[in-house]
Amino acid sequence: METDFRSLIAGDPAVAALVAARIYPSTYAQAKDNPCVRYRKVTGTIGLHMRGSDGLGDDLMQIDVRALTALSAIAVKDAITAKLHGFAGVSGNTEFLVIGLRDDRGVGFEKTDAEQFYTASLDFNVSWRRLNP
Repeated sequence: METDFRSLIAGDPAVAALVAARIYPSTYAQAKDNPCVRYRKVTGTIGLHMRGSDGLGDDLMQIDVRALTALSAIAVKDAITAKLHGFAGVSGNTEFLVIGLRDDRGVGFEKTDAEQFYTASLDFNVSWRRLNP
């Protein structure tokens, strides 16, 4: 599901125009290309019933944006939200039954000795099923 989730984001023209291919699982790349996005599965499970798995997944996905300006972070955050919130459809081998924005923690500023940047963080509830188990 995570690979198809990434493809869903990366395949959106508005998101691609802002971050190109800088969408990473779990951690930002070592290069300081900005803006960029990281995503990760925070929690999730496959449903069960008396005869085993029902093949339905219910996950919480976190998306973090890093950018050099607050306006850039907001633009990426808004493009991702526009693509994902309320989305239902197929990407790769995953049918996304519904994706809904759960939490938008806004934009923050971070500074280290080596760099400074703005971040935005979003959580999405993702209900899905695998098309070809």
